[in-house]
Amino acid sequence: MKRLISLLIVVFLLSFTVLQPLHAADASSVTMAFLEAEAVKLDPQTADALDDFQVLWNVCEGMVGYDSKTLAPIPALATSWDISSDGLTYTFHLRSGVKFQNGRAMTADDVVYTFNRLANPDLGGGYASIILGNVAGFDAMQDKDPAKRAKSLTGVKAVDPQTVQVILTSPVSSFLNRMTLPGTMIVPKELADDQATFNNHPVCTGPYKFDEWVHGDHITLSANPDYWGTKPTIQKVTIRVIPQQSQQVTEYQAGNLDIASVSAADMPTLSADATYSKQLVNIPAPATFHFRLNLKDKVTGDVRVRQAISLGIDRKAIVGSILAGLGAPAEGLVPPTMTAYDPTFNPFPYNPDQAKKLLADAGFKDGVTLNVLTTTVESEVRTVEAIQQQLAKIGITLKINSAEKAVFSAASGKCDFQLQTVNWSQDYPDPENFDGLLIAGSSGSRKACGYGTYDGAKDMTDLYNKATVAPLGAARDAMFRQMEATAIGKLAVAIPLYYPVRTVLVNPRLSGVVIDSNSMARFAGIVAK
Repeated sequence: MKRLISLLIVVFLLSFTVLQPLHAADASSVTMAFLEAEAVKLDPQTADALDDFQVLWNVCEGMVGYDSKTLAPIPALATSWDISSDGLTYTFHLRSGVKFQNGRAMTADDVVYTFNRLANPDLGGGYASIILGNVAGFDAMQDKDPAKRAKSLTGVKAVDPQTVQVILTSPVSSFLNRMTLPGTMIVPKELADDQATFNNHPVCTGPYKFDEWVHGDHITLSANPDYWGTKPTIQKVTIRVIPQQSQQVTEYQAGNLDIASVSAADMPTLSADATYSKQLVNIPAPATFHFRLNLKDKVTGDVRVRQAISLGIDRKAIVGSILAGLGAPAEGLVPPTMTAYDPTFNPFPYNPDQAKKLLADAGFKDGVTLNVLTTTVESEVRTVEAIQQQLAKIGITLKINSAEKAVFSAASGKCDFQLQTVNWSQDYPDPENFDGLLIAGSSGSRKACGYGTYDGAKDMTDLYNKATVAPLGAARDAMFRQMEATAIGKLAVAIPLYYPVRTVLVNPRLSGVVIDSNSMARFAGIVAK
């Protein structure tokens, strides 16, 4: 009996813990978990994953930052910049009084060092060409023969200690957007030269200092008392390694996390809970999940088949059932987080009867079998399985090839499929980073799939090239909308499915922009009580 009573007391206490409002033990601290798994590279010039960026966006800064809601470029370590009339020369005016977290003042020489470091092919990560590809001298630094390789960028100069000049070889209107990438975060030479150490303990100019990394468990940050900007109210940050989102929810309910990612499986229970439903926050992700097609294939190369596929997919049903509301139906590639997004664009509303007619017109009155390549990610597989059932109603039999990463990448590169799922997340916040998927460009996989040779490809390429050099604004946005209206709305060379939404549980004691439009928690902008 005593054992039974003790057991009942334990159950009661556990239930009480779960149901109580969440209160942190220390109001000046915040604990969350990494979005995917754990950070790997904390050197800004080599980092390339969301978990890396989650740390770096709090510890480091570049000359250009981004608005937490619109993602538009804003001043950071540069207070302002001037752009020449030909769009080739950018002059950045640095903020005075900025110190690295080791106490040394930051100058223009540090900016030049950082950019040369990013351009170094022996070190710089995959974002180097995106950021610096149009900067004078970048190609000379990429020579495969180290003996012939240039040692520095001719297009990046320190005019004086507070001024940096960047010269481009051709105008790129998205250059400031590209400058918001972590690769441009300024680092001190005396520490960054020891790359192995720096990768595990970054030192920059941001509002938080890097304190500790217990691999496989957590990373801790502390407020930088010498930060040039508004001093953070949150003094300590702990980012834990909890890959399973359901486990994050459990930890949140136990009071061990202030911010937790939510999976589709947990949404019904949390949404029905009187307390936790009020703590759910939805953040549109700067990403689009869609089908790429083999435009060289005799079946999917037929525009009528592609249009039929698009008409035969009930996107709202997929978002509601498979994703449990964690998304929004997509009709274009440019996501709602960008000004070029067109909320009225809906060229292929669900219409199975019209889809059947188009298939018949294409010579497939009795139906057709298509193969689709996808990953092993559960939500993606379930989405394709739902589409498989929907398309069966119009006479299309989908054969699903769910492949591991290496196999998926190899098949993708050769275009060894008729349809392929693509979960595209922005590299930088600009519509060109999405609508570039509608043409071949320099992509070997898109070339293999015929994105440079389909009827209309030249016109789309010309329009894209025109838009990429046009000044930022409504006229440029209109060009990208026109591109989607033709390439997607008429030619259906891509079939958008949904825009992902990141849903998190947020402790009510936190206010401000807890998770920004870039899916990052920027702790200096969060207020805790």
